[in-house]
Amino acid sequence: MAMMALLMGSVLGFFGAIAAWLVFDVSLTSAVTLYFGSALGFGLLPLVACALRSDATPEPAPAR
Repeated sequence: MAMMALLMGSVLGFFGAIAAWLVFDVSLTSAVTLYFGSALGFGLLPLVACALRSDATPEPAPAR
């Protein structure tokens, strides 16, 4: 799941960086930063979602 999110972020970041660089006249370094930021951001989304869903409190031991 994280690999697919990283790939999706990479593709969306590529198109976003190209659009920002060509259409909105953003500098090349800012466009590359946008690319890497979106790729890593989308890659971290599943990790954050799993961390928020996990139950951090351990279950008590069963009584005998």
